[in-house]
This record gives sequence, structure tokens and C-alpha cells, in this order.
Amino acid sequence: MFKSRWTIQQHYDAFTSGTISFTIKTNKQLGL
Repeated sequence: MFKSRWTIQQHYDAFTSGTISFTIKTNKQLGL
């Protein structure tokens, strides 16, 4: 149970980091 919860947390962290880096790249391309 803890293992699956930890895995979900890892996926969530990776998704959040990916979204933030994607947003930063997009903002730079748009010149924001």
C-alpha cells in the first residue's frame, strides 16, 4: 500500500515538474 502510494507521488511529482518546465519553455518561446 505504501509502495503504490509512493509510486503515485513520484508520478505526480514528475508530472508537475514536466508541466512547470514545459510552461517555462513555452513562455520563453512566446517572449513572456
